[in-house]
Amino acid sequence: MIMALSWSGDLAVWSRGVKQVNTWRSIPTADQKAGTRAFEFEQVCELQLLWMRHRYNMKLRVFEDARDPSDLQLSFELLECSMLQAFSGKWHFKPVIQPGSDKSKPVVHTLVQLEQSVLPTGCHPVLKRLPLVGGMLAGTVIGPLQRLMEDILAVVKQMNRSGETVAQVLAKKEAAFRAAHPEAPQLRD
Repeated sequence: MIMALSWSGDLAVWSRGVKQVNTWRSIPTADQKAGTRAFEFEQVCELQLLWMRHRYNMKLRVFEDARDPSDLQLSFELLECSMLQAFSGKWHFKPVIQPGSDKSKPVVHTLVQLEQSVLPTGCHPVLKRLPLVGGMLAGTVIGPLQRLMEDILAVVKQMNRSGETVAQVLAKKEAAFRAAHPEAPQLRD
């Protein structure tokens, strides 16, 4: 499902952390193997430190590797950003199967792991290892990450309530978003 959300094109439709997506395009993967695909996009984000809000553009490349169903991966790397000199990471999605009660079907959950590296512009890499600076960096990352997970769970809840697919839920969210934000660019590959 997260793969489908990432490929929806306009993350601003379902993610509160993204204010606008300016460009989005699929790109060829280096090895062109089945089960891999990639895209690049530029988004407008907002950062709040104490009482100050700052908007900035961030251009990312995302690579999806679905060749191994026991470890689906979604990696990302920073291409351009005025606020960050480094931002990269990888999501791992691994199925966890639990036996069902009595003779029911097994229950499948997903273990989600995120490896991430973040370094603001002007910050020396050694500083992120210091407890105070490292703690501040973690604090600025945890809030947006928590909002992202809440936004994903909201889509899942809507799917469970309505019985709709990810594509159907996103189509409705996009229609509502476009009605509220007619000035937002239309993103299609």
